[in-house]
Amino acid sequence: MNDPKPRRRAPWHPAASAVALLAALHGTAWAQCDLKADVVFPSGSLVGGGSALAWKLSFANIAASGSCAANQVRLNRYAGTTASGSATTVGGSGSWQPLPALAPGQSVQIDFSEASPPTSGTHTYKLAYASPHNDANNGNHHTTKTVEFTASAIASKPTDLRVLSVGPTEPLRIGSCNTVRVRVGNAGGSYSGLPVLALRVYRPGLPNNVADSKTVPIGELAAGQTREFRIDRVRVPQDGPWQVGVVVDATQLVAESSETNNHGSFTANDLSAACPG
Repeated sequence: MNDPKPRRRAPWHPAASAVALLAALHGTAWAQCDLKADVVFPSGSLVGGGSALAWKLSFANIAASGSCAANQVRLNRYAGTTASGSATTVGGSGSWQPLPALAPGQSVQIDFSEASPPTSGTHTYKLAYASPHNDANNGNHHTTKTVEFTASAIASKPTDLRVLSVGPTEPLRIGSCNTVRVRVGNAGGSYSGLPVLALRVYRPGLPNNVADSKTVPIGELAAGQTREFRIDRVRVPQDGPWQVGVVVDATQLVAESSETNNHGSFTANDLSAACPG
């Protein structure tokens, strides 16, 4: 009886073995996740010194497949133009914010409230993660932003009111029980008068087909300041699609450096649920 021929072993490739080991340890979702973080507000490099500041950061999984695991994040401030040396945590020591798991294409916005920012000087802000986050691209989720705090520099600029975000507090329903949340900011100098925030519900592409409209006084927004408004009892008469649009300084009372960023909107397509009662 002849001995069977010995089987040939496949050649060993260190790189392939490393990839296989990482996939075994972290799973396919880890290998394919691509978390991207960006600073939404403040958008410029000049910020009003000494006034409460609401940082807004967006997190998105831009991978084609594979989910990003849940984590916690916080925002640290460093003196100077680099994120090095001792840091001050925005919101106080240990102020971690939950970052939910993100499926491919999903995104979330997280706010960091800085009650007492510096009155002057240049500072750099950088994200920190409670658990180390490694994915397909480690260069796009440790975002940094350098700003200069100087009240005089912003105060001397023309007013620039902006709609920073707009969306429902929960999915829209047919009826008048809906609440829309709008955040407005002033990236320029001070102004006089009482501008208003206007909301309209209309058919997409048919802005004159208005189902509901409301106005809310804004009051005074100092240089670099942001404020959130809740507009209640927004009426949606029947199933969608509907466009919900908002305009800050709708009557153009305030002279601004730009009027192109005064608008914001979102679309509601399928409204299967109705308001209670």
